[in-house]
Amino acid sequence: MHRPVAAPTRLRRRLTMSFVLVAGVLSGLLAVGTFAMVRTSRLQDSLDRGERETRTALLLAADLSPRTDVSQFVARFGSPGVHAVWIDADGRVDSDPASRPPMPANVRALVRAGDVAYARTEIADVPRLVIGGRPPGTFAELYLLFSEAGLR
Repeated sequence: MHRPVAAPTRLRRRLTMSFVLVAGVLSGLLAVGTFAMVRTSRLQDSLDRGERETRTALLLAADLSPRTDVSQFVARFGSPGVHAVWIDADGRVDSDPASRPPMPANVRALVRAGDVAYARTEIADVPRLVIGGRPPGTFAELYLLFSEAGLR
């Protein structure tokens, strides 16, 4: 008895569909992996830059004389995308007095203990990197808030 053989076009169609499906899945996985790696790298670069700027500001703040106008010092660090906050026994000074963003409690606790600390948070729907520390030889706290709106 003679059996009919499947037309080769049917087999080719299945192979083509399988190839297209596998290529699509692998392309999607590669895109997701690349996105995650680049995002992590950009956030780490932002943290490194912010930490360098904060440590520099802390060293400059350590050299302030008692007669220095702290509001002028803090205003120097305020720029587009950066907000500076100085907290000491006399109160709080912001680089932009109209904006008084809250400081994360966990960062404040670490800074009071003498560490340089950071946290990522959202303030007024803007993602921010908050880095703070104590200037050497003082009990004051200095915080710099960097906008990460372009990174997320």
